[in-house]
Amino acid sequence: MAQKFTKLRINAERLGSIQEIKQLLSDFENAYNHLFAFNFIVDTLYENFKIQRNTQRENDFTLENLRSQFFDSNKYPFDPFIFEFLYSGIYYNQHNISKPALLDLYNKVDIDQIIFPTERLQITRVNIQSPGFWEFSGISKVLEQIREYLKDRHERIKDNSYRNRQEEEKGELDIIAKKESIINQRIETLRKIGCNEVEVRQFVIQAVTQPLGILGKQQANGFIEGPEE
Repeated sequence: MAQKFTKLRINAERLGSIQEIKQLLSDFENAYNHLFAFNFIVDTLYENFKIQRNTQRENDFTLENLRSQFFDSNKYPFDPFIFEFLYSGIYYNQHNISKPALLDLYNKVDIDQIIFPTERLQITRVNIQSPGFWEFSGISKVLEQIREYLKDRHERIKDNSYRNRQEEEKGELDIIAKKESIINQRIETLRKIGCNEVEVRQFVIQAVTQPLGILGKQQANGFIEGPEE
């Protein structure tokens, strides 16, 4: 499936030292890479799930035909109860779809091995005047996830919703849990294919919440604002 690309322009409140700007760009790329891996893993697992499910359906059809032959014909001197026992065992094995170990899979992912050079985050334009901006180019669904996160977080900051650190941390999770519809769809996909709920939560925290939270600190420090509409 061909990837779609788009651009994302982020308003910048101020510049900083070389080290600070390097850290800003590094945090942005880190969030992009983690979200790329998150989407890549979920999409790949779902495609594999569909293949296994289709294979099961084909096997089910074959087993049902075989079952009918044994029960509807007198040509086979088999005890139907014996066949039912064998059939049940085969049926169970065919429907026992393997469940991926999400964290193991995620921790083994090497970005350099799954992302093509053309899919990497690119800087397309920079404006250092006031107001300034950073313009990035990359995979549409990944930049859209970053866009929605920064947009919602920027709105919360304007509404003075962060009264203390505990509320801020709670807000980070709330933004991602309730606002990120694209991410929520992928969380539901993981549940649909039978992933363990604990693993799903740990996977989302490592691949999504933490990288976006680090980027959010850059927003809190005033180096970036929300995205342009």
